[in-house]
Amino acid sequence: MQEELDPDVKRGWKWLEANQHQFEKKVFGPPITTCSIKDQKYCSLVQSFLKDDDVLCFTAQTVGDHEKLRHQFDNMGLCVAIRTCTESLALYQAPVTADKLAAMGFEGFAISYLKGPGPVLAMLCAERNLHCSPVSLKPQLPDQYDKTVADGRISSWATQDQDEDQIRRVNCRYGNSSMSVCTPKNKYWTNISNPREVTHRDQPV
Repeated sequence: MQEELDPDVKRGWKWLEANQHQFEKKVFGPPITTCSIKDQKYCSLVQSFLKDDDVLCFTAQTVGDHEKLRHQFDNMGLCVAIRTCTESLALYQAPVTADKLAAMGFEGFAISYLKGPGPVLAMLCAERNLHCSPVSLKPQLPDQYDKTVADGRISSWATQDQDEDQIRRVNCRYGNSSMSVCTPKNKYWTNISNPREVTHRDQPV
């Protein structure tokens, strides 16, 4: 995975790995290095909710650690994203039950298909609402779409389009929905055997 990193991110990650002892709590490297996709069939769907900074950012667990890391990276001349998440992953609960979700035509929420450290997954939920953004490998039926919009508790979702090379993304606010169809690039997590996936440092906490 190192070869997929931006040069600044790679330098910052290398420094962090050698200097974790300087921080109050563990600071996590980019999700591209600390997380992996549980089921590759859902890789495109999960990525459709994310931007480059979401998978290339560093995650601190305290404001002090964020400031210390920012100061260090500034001194190194690095242009990288750092985020702080002080909340537990358990705080980010699904907005509907599994049965209700199935009735809407979804298999699960995006966060369910990511494996990684709790604080990093919590950060992705806080930033991109992956805990309440469902996905499906099949297109929604019209009545399932109507149920999702009418329910009102889900505001963003992604499904495989009838053209299997495309993803259908929907954003819904206050009963009004907008739909877009995109061809996913699958930039990240395309290698099932992620060499950084199972280190003792990166286990969920």
